[in-house]
Amino acid sequence: VMLVANFLIFFAEVAFVLMASVWAKNNLTALSVALISVVAPLIVYMVVPGSFGEWLSTLIPAGGIGFSNALLYKMINFDFLYAGG
Repeated sequence: VMLVANFLIFFAEVAFVLMASVWAKNNLTALSVALISVVAPLIVYMVVPGSFGEWLSTLIPAGGIGFSNALLYKMINFDFLYAGG
């Protein structure tokens, strides 16, 4: 399950970066969008509090790739996409 989930997350990020490089006017813009999209889930996870931050960081293409917000840690602790009480 983890292998398939991580493959889908990686594929989503690669597809997003490729689409961003098609839309971008130059190489610097494509590179900056790619770097921001990889770092954004970690920043959202740290800045936005509560379950809204977890949901928002999951919706970003690289949502399961990270240190503190990795999919493995979420599935082990059974708090993946916690919806409330």
